[in-house]
Amino acid sequence: MVRFTPKFHDGSKWSATKDLKYFDGTEWVKPRAAYIRVDGEWANFYTNDPPMPVLEKPGRVPTARLTQVNQDGQVFIKAEWDSPPTGGKAESYTIRWGHAKGSWIDGGESHVRTKLILVENPLWDHEVGPKYQLRVRARNASGAADSESPDAWITLVRPDEPKPAGTLPAPKNVKLERNKPAWNRWQVSWDAVPGAAEYEVHWTSNKGPTGVKKTPETTYAYTNSEGPELQWDESITAIIAAVDSSGVLGDFSLPQEAA
Repeated sequence: MVRFTPKFHDGSKWSATKDLKYFDGTEWVKPRAAYIRVDGEWANFYTNDPPMPVLEKPGRVPTARLTQVNQDGQVFIKAEWDSPPTGGKAESYTIRWGHAKGSWIDGGESHVRTKLILVENPLWDHEVGPKYQLRVRARNASGAADSESPDAWITLVRPDEPKPAGTLPAPKNVKLERNKPAWNRWQVSWDAVPGAAEYEVHWTSNKGPTGVKKTPETTYAYTNSEGPELQWDESITAIIAAVDSSGVLGDFSLPQEAA
C-alpha cells in the first residue's frame, strides 16, 4: 500500500501536516475520515487503512428442487434451491418458470431460498399431466450471476376431485370369479363396509359391453337374466364402491379382472 503524507502551502513553502480541516460555514472542522485516491485505489487519509473490499457478484445456483402442492383446489409448485458455492453472498434470487411447451414466465424475486408458485389453469395433457421447468439466478448489490441454475423439472399430477367429508372407504377383499354361479357366467364379492346402504358395481368387458349394478348385498352375480353368456376369450373387469344413506358414492376398489 502506498502511504501518502498530506502537505499544505502557507504562502512561502509546503509543510507536512497530520491535520486536515474543512470549513462548514461557521468554523473549521476536522473530518472523521477523509479518503484520497492513490494509484487507482481509495485509502483512508488518516489511518492508511486498506481500501474497502469490493463485493463480488454471486456465482451460479447449482441446483433447484420442485414439489407439487395441492391446496384448496389449486395447484402450486414449491421451489427450493441451494446457495451459490462460488462468488459473493447472494442477497436475492430471481425466478423464471414455464410449461415445457410454452414460454417462460417471470416468477418474481425471493430473498430466501424457496418460492411457492401458483399454476393457474394447468395445461393438463393426461391424468398424469404437464411438465414444468424452473430456473433461478442469484443476485447481490454487485449484480446478477453470469448464468441461471440448471433446469429443474416437475411433472404435475391432476388432483383428485374433492369429496364430501365422511366419504365411505373402498370395499376390501374384492374377488371376481369366472364360471360362477354357472358356466360362462361371473360373479364378484367383497367385504361389507360399515355405514353402507348399498353398493355400486361397475364392470366392463374386453368385447365391448359395460354395466352398472346397484345392490344392497356384498355379492353380485351376472346370470342368465343379466345378458348373454361369456365368450371363451372374453374377460371382465369390475370395481366396487359403497353408497351411504344420503346417496354419496364412496371410494372405488382397485380393478379386479377375470379372464
